[in-house]
Amino acid sequence: MSIRSRIRSAADRQLNELENPDRSSAVVKKNFPALGVRVEDGMVRGTALFGLTADREPIGALAGAEAVVTGDSGLRLGRAAFHTASSGPVGLFMVKRKAYALVGCADGTMHERKLEGRPAIGQAQREAAEFNMLARARARS
Repeated sequence: MSIRSRIRSAADRQLNELENPDRSSAVVKKNFPALGVRVEDGMVRGTALFGLTADREPIGALAGAEAVVTGDSGLRLGRAAFHTASSGPVGLFMVKRKAYALVGCADGTMHERKLEGRPAIGQAQREAAEFNMLARARARS
C-alpha cells in the first residue's frame, strides 16, 4: 500500500468518524490544540486557552478550509553567531523560534495562533497536515 493511499484512507476514516450519526452533536469530534481549533459537525471552531473546548462561534465550514504554519522557522545567522560566541556551541540551541498557525476557511474568515519554540511549531505542522487532509476529504464528499 502506497503512502498516498494510506493517507487517503486515514482521511476517509476520520471523515467517517466526524459524520457518525450515533454520536451527540455536543461531543468534540476532532481537536487540534496547537492550531487552536476543533472540528465539530463539519464546522471549524476556535478553542479556549490550553485547548479547552469551551463553546465558541464557528470560524467556518471544514470543506475548503486550510491550515498553514508560517513565520520564523529558519536560523537567523546574526542571533546564532551572537549566542554561539557568548555561550559556545550550546548557543545554537538558545535561538528562540517563533511562528504563527493560521487556519483559513473558504468564506475568508481566519484564525491565528502565535507559536513559540520548536516543539510547538513541530506539533502545529503535524496538526496542519492532518487538518488539511481532513478538509480535503470533506471537500471531496
